[in-house]
Amino acid sequence: MSALAAVIGGGLVARLTNRPFWRGAARQLILGAAAAGITYLIGLAVGGMAA
Repeated sequence: MSALAAVIGGGLVARLTNRPFWRGAARQLILGAAAAGITYLIGLAVGGMAA
């Protein structure tokens, strides 16, 4: 669901700024996936330290 929201949100912002819909959608999806991945890795590191 969050990936779908990222695609829609990024695409809409791209349209408002007169850029291609799919370029904005892909950019937002990639940034969102990177943020989720970094958060996951931080969680692994913190979880390993607590154990």
